[in-house]
Formats: sequence, C-alpha cells, structure tokens
Amino acid sequence: MQDVYPAAHPGPPLRLNGIAKAFRLSTDYLSAHFSQITGVPLKEYILQAKVRQAADLLRYTDYPINVISSYLSFSSQSHFGQVFRKYMGITPKIYRNKYKE
Repeated sequence: MQDVYPAAHPGPPLRLNGIAKAFRLSTDYLSAHFSQITGVPLKEYILQAKVRQAADLLRYTDYPINVISSYLSFSSQSHFGQVFRKYMGITPKIYRNKYKE
C-alpha cells in the first residue's frame, strides 16, 4: 500500500499531552506557563500550527481533505473544517480551490 502522508513529515502531530509528557510536566502547569510567556494558550497555538500545516497540504498536494484532517489528528472532518475556517476565514475546500498551485 502506498503511503498517503507527506514524506517530509517531521513526526507525529503536536498534542498537549505529548508535549507535557516530554517535559515531565502536568498539562495544566505547561498550559499556564506557556500562556503566561507567550500570551497564547498552548492548545490554541497547537491548533494554529495544525491549520498552517493544513493550508500547506491543501495548497501544495492533492491529498483529500479527509486524509489531511485525519493526518493532523482532528476528531472529525467537520471539526477540522470549523477550526480551519476560524483561523483562515474560509473552508478548506474554498482555500484549496483559491490557492492550489
């Protein structure tokens, strides 16, 4: 079976639990400390990073939207669409149609 994910993927998608575990911190402490330093809640930062990666995948690949959603560990394609629209102002499908190279 052919790999449907980008070959240059740097590792598993970011998750609060995984980051906290890597630093041996509680998720609450890590979230509060990150927010205090950056002014952005860690969960929101992670979502923004996922949306930036999704935008690149939509623009530069032909991967189906449901594959991108799953690849970035969104709970559903619907949730992915809601989050993408929140940060980009348009749906993933419209973004792809508008910016696809």
